[in-house]
This record gives sequence, structure tokens and C-alpha cells, in this order.
Amino acid sequence: FSNFSNLKEHKKTHTADKVFTCDECGKSFNMQRKLVKHRIRHTGERPYSCSACGK
Repeated sequence: FSNFSNLKEHKKTHTADKVFTCDECGKSFNMQRKLVKHRIRHTGERPYSCSACGK
């Protein structure tokens, strides 16, 4: 890894501790940012659009 911070972030993917749980479906994650990304599935939010066609 190019720096220690990246290594620390990577190591979190190997942990069995999944402490961030979705209130909607019960799925658990080991990183809060993954839970935040997952929650979008339940809201139907589509925060990004194509600048060429608007879709």
C-alpha cells in the first residue's frame, strides 16, 4: 500500500466484526460508509445522473 492509512482501511475488510447494521433489512457491515451506501437501496434515491441525457 502506498501509505499506512490505506493499509488500515484495507485491513477493515478482513475483520469479522460487523458493527454497522441496517435498520431496514438487518444486513451488517464492517464500515459505516458501506452501510451509508447500502441504505440508498432502500430509499430509491438516485443521487447521480448522466450529464449527456439526464438519465
